[in-house]
Amino acid sequence: MSEVTRDSTAKIVYLHALSGSLPMEHNIELCSSNDIDLIIIIISSSSHFLERQSIRETWGSMPNLMNIRSQCLFVVGYQDGNSMFEELLNEAKRKHDLLYLTVDDDSV
Repeated sequence: MSEVTRDSTAKIVYLHALSGSLPMEHNIELCSSNDIDLIIIIISSSSHFLERQSIRETWGSMPNLMNIRSQCLFVVGYQDGNSMFEELLNEAKRKHDLLYLTVDDDSV
């Protein structure tokens, strides 16, 4: 496992997807419940915390709507020069609904 520094202000550790590793923090609980019928994937920019929070507080907070058990999963990518990596890492630890890809955010 090698570390790659993307900018000088923050040391960002990336795990290469081809090696079978996962980006950010290994979270085996992410969408692992047998009680989920539907996973809703929401593509989001890494800087859109308020938008993700609005979804969590509105329609994303209804996991059992019409007897369909669902879970929202926010997918964000890397932005060059992104100093928000620590904030994203903290959000992922707190919310357990964030998947950080090791691809450019513009291509997500």
